[in-house]
Amino acid sequence: MTRKLHEDLRVHVLEQITEIEGLRQNAENSQKAIQLLETRLHEETAKHSSFDELSAKVKVLEAENKSLKTFIQESSNKETEARKELSEKHARNLADLNDRLKKSQSRFSDAEEEEEEPEYYGEGSGSSIEHSGEGSDDDFEAGSGDSDDSSVYRESEGLSEVPV
Repeated sequence: MTRKLHEDLRVHVLEQITEIEGLRQNAENSQKAIQLLETRLHEETAKHSSFDELSAKVKVLEAENKSLKTFIQESSNKETEARKELSEKHARNLADLNDRLKKSQSRFSDAEEEEEEPEYYGEGSGSSIEHSGEGSDDDFEAGSGDSDDSSVYRESEGLSEVPV
């Protein structure tokens, strides 16, 4: 009987050793799994921090984009305003030149009428041409400065060349 007990005890110890070895193997495998999970966690965390960096960069780029859009809009508004002002100035200048042209044409037609009525000047059309050819200095200074006496003479002869 002692031999049987001794044999049973030995089997039981071997079973326990096997069970302990299995538990130790499980513990090693679990430790390896934990290390693997920790490694993956660190990798994912590193990726996450790069995502945070990218997210911050995206926010900076969005702010710059908004700033650029605002700048472009302001520039466009300024350019539109400048074009409008230039257009208005151009229209005023054209109206002024048109008024000067009408005054000049009026003076020329008055000079032609004076040529046709020589009795008012006593000496006829010769003095009238000289008078219209000389003109006053104020008449030509008010113009663009490009007018000359020859264009006045040509206009009085009925030609249509008028300095602008």
